[in-house]
Amino acid sequence: MRLGIVSDEILPDFPLAVRHGKSWGIWDYEIRTLRTGRVPRVDDDEIRSVRRTVEREGVRIAALSPGVFKISLEDPERVRLEKEEILPETFRLAELLDTRLIIVFGFSHYPNEPAENRQAVIDHFGDVARMAERTGFVVAVENEPDHWCDTGEHTAAILAEVNSPFLRANWDLGNAFCSGEKPFPDGWQHIKDYVVNVHVKDYRRKNGECECVPFGDGEIDYLGQFRALASENRPLHHVTLETHVQPFLQMSRLCAHRMQQVLRGLR
Repeated sequence: MRLGIVSDEILPDFPLAVRHGKSWGIWDYEIRTLRTGRVPRVDDDEIRSVRRTVEREGVRIAALSPGVFKISLEDPERVRLEKEEILPETFRLAELLDTRLIIVFGFSHYPNEPAENRQAVIDHFGDVARMAERTGFVVAVENEPDHWCDTGEHTAAILAEVNSPFLRANWDLGNAFCSGEKPFPDGWQHIKDYVVNVHVKDYRRKNGECECVPFGDGEIDYLGQFRALASENRPLHHVTLETHVQPFLQMSRLCAHRMQQVLRGLR
């Protein structure tokens, strides 16, 4: 199992991020934010620079993360914009960068939100799954605190109702931990049949709050999770570091080194 990384967790300058990442043994890069903005709405010249870097350095774009659906259903116009404009733009950019995986979120909650909005979330994701099927992409929903898709259990339940191989899960153990779930083994038992990508960032509880810490310093059982991933019938080819601890360059180097040690121990 290889180590990947969200490129802006090193630097927003993609060529420089790859230069550092390759020196740490990383060949798989998820793109979220570049120097000129968040994908897909970034400068054309920068996209050309990304393509040249990929070809020159022999690295792979593992996924794009446009940040869509990190919004509530209280803003239907924004939901429409993200579903009908930004997501298709992301598909087109993904074609240029030769990746088939798009990461989205699961609609944030708002105060006094009616329970029946859960069906609206399912309906929107049904539309997304059909869009992905028509265009040949897989859309992976990342669980996030205070969203309809927050834990492994809740995310899996929504994905089960949509019931499409084109709508899967981007399993984020740190976000599940901060949502009050024990990510491994509890959340994993619910979500494992849907997982196509895994984000790795570590957390611990401090004075009742969720604090992000360097990989290995937190409370999440990543060794157990990696062992489970390695033993699955359909194992993932990589896991993606999402450092989340500043300063990013130095902390990403530290976390990458620690993760490489753990991953080598699985062989």
